[in-house]
Amino acid sequence: MLRATLRTASKAVATKAMLATMRQTVTPATAAFTLRHVQTKAANPYKPVKTSRTFHSNQPAEASLALESRSAVHPKAQSGVAIDCNPAKDDFSLPHPVWGESEVYGVKITHRAAEKVLDKVAYASVQSLRFVFDLFTGYIGIGKLDEKAYLRRFIFLETVAGVPGMVGGMVRHLNSLRRMKRDYGWIHTLLEEAENERMHLLTFLEYRQPTMLFRANVLLGQGVFFSSFLLAYMISPQFCHRFVGYLEEEAVKTYTRAVNDIDAGKLPSWEKMPVPAIGRKYWQLAEDSTMRDLLL
Repeated sequence: MLRATLRTASKAVATKAMLATMRQTVTPATAAFTLRHVQTKAANPYKPVKTSRTFHSNQPAEASLALESRSAVHPKAQSGVAIDCNPAKDDFSLPHPVWGESEVYGVKITHRAAEKVLDKVAYASVQSLRFVFDLFTGYIGIGKLDEKAYLRRFIFLETVAGVPGMVGGMVRHLNSLRRMKRDYGWIHTLLEEAENERMHLLTFLEYRQPTMLFRANVLLGQGVFFSSFLLAYMISPQFCHRFVGYLEEEAVKTYTRAVNDIDAGKLPSWEKMPVPAIGRKYWQLAEDSTMRDLLL
């Protein structure tokens, strides 16, 4: 009994000394991050109570000011509870490049010649899928595509386009864990590309909500394409990356045709149609941006 009492008293003294030392080391140029911590009560060491413990990292004054400005948006920052690392609740996107006008207007329709056997197989696969997709979406066989037909095509296309990046990132992530080696940035690049395609989809959905039949086709197409692409990526990542490259070539053709149709007056409702807020924020577009700016 005496040993237990002495042990409890020594723990309480050590805890007070540690907290006093930590408080003395806090300076204006020290960045503090608070995390929830379980600390025992002095009265009963077996009943935990939630308090906070502070970890410090010496940072320059500029970094300290940046961290202080970040935590300023959180009302709980000064209340001794955990601070969300995200400065804004709706700032959920991964870091991604934002293109300027010079880069956007410099995009041209290009083609990489298929030289190796894998390149030829990948190109033939993309062309076959495009023919079937064009046939079912009315892209061929119909003299004129209106805004509704374009949106239907864009939405379905983006539900498929977001799959390769996620599959590639997932496979490389598991490979890094399995081999216990770094990936050196490929995982983040592929996941960012998958999110970029998903943001295309979410933006287009602001213009039109698909029907139940459309959603059923998306479910079927995603299941088939995801399974096929996953198997192909595990066998030959090189083939899959070349496949996506040729797929993006076809996407440039489709969006270029849509922009040309807007300029030609074939899509009158899109000439002044504003870009939804989700698209303006993600691609940092101006408030008066139109559908043409979004497609560019």
